[in-house]
This record gives sequence, structure tokens and C-alpha cells, in this order.
Amino acid sequence: MGFNQTTYLNNIICENQNLGILIQGRDVIGDNIYVKNCEAGFYFVDLRNCDFTKIMIDNADIPIYGLRLHNCTFEIEQSTKFYIIEFLASYGDKLNIESSDSDYNISMSYIPKLGFPGYVFQLDNVITYHVSLYVEMLGGTLNFTIKSVPRYTRPGASNIIPGYPFFWLWSVMIIGLLIYIESFRRFHRR
Repeated sequence: MGFNQTTYLNNIICENQNLGILIQGRDVIGDNIYVKNCEAGFYFVDLRNCDFTKIMIDNADIPIYGLRLHNCTFEIEQSTKFYIIEFLASYGDKLNIESSDSDYNISMSYIPKLGFPGYVFQLDNVITYHVSLYVEMLGGTLNFTIKSVPRYTRPGASNIIPGYPFFWLWSVMIIGLLIYIESFRRFHRR
């Protein structure tokens, strides 16, 4: 991503990869990005002043992995696991998650899936959260916002009720069968 320009990432689908999508840079705006059937979904690294909306993930061991996120907003589906790594953080540094409903801290722990220490959280409520981490060695705070939203309709999936077309198919077949039986009965009455 270049300097003094905004990069737009729109309508992207990534399937069946080890790493779905790696995004790094400044002033990135992403919308409608979908990763499915990947070992790791999204890897956000060294992001500043970025805004991502409609991020969708299906069947990923590590849905979202972040490193050095500053002044970014992520709109993700509720109950999506988010892994945060900051190599300069120590076990005493707490990740703070704040919303209009609550404010709590998460301690650093060893993450077997990643092979090193970090923070893991999952936001189950549909609400906006501010996530921050003050790292003594950096002398500053890492911060970003997560908008937890309900599950989106997937690209290529229809919005109709599942099974609804089959109802009409079976209805037409049954009506056709009844008409055939009635015409067969009338033919043999003569």
C-alpha cells in the first residue's frame, strides 16, 4: 500500500487457502470481504487509519489474527474469534475491551494455535467495542474498534427461505399427478 493514498478493497472472496487474506498498510478501506475454508482467515498487520466493513469468515481455524493495529475499525460478525499479538507486550499488560455495556481486561496467555503468547477474545453481543492495549515498552497504546454485527447473507446465497422452491416443485408435481389420475379415470369411464 502506498503513502498518501487510500487503498480500497471491495467484494473479495478467498477460498481453500492456508492464509485467506493478509492486509497491511495505512488508509485502507475494505468492504464485503469473505474468506472460507482456510486455515487462517484474515491477518491484519501494521494497520493505521483503516476501516473494514462486512468482514465474513466461514470454516477457519484462526478467523482473525491482528498485529499492531492503530486507529482502525473492523465490522465483524458476532462470536468471531479475534487473536491479537503484540511482541513487545508482557504477561502483565492487559488488553482492555470497552463497550457501552461493560469494560473488562484480558490477560495475555499462551496460544497453542499460534505457538506464542497473545490475546484471544470473542465478542458475542451485537454492539460496538473499543479495544486497547497499553504496552510499557512502546510507551503507548494500541487501539482499534470492533463493530459486532449479526451474521450476513453470504455471497452467492439467496435470501429466500430454504426449501421454499421445493414446496412449489412438490405442489406442481402433486397437482399434475392429480390431474393425470382424474383424466385417466374419465377416459376409462366411457
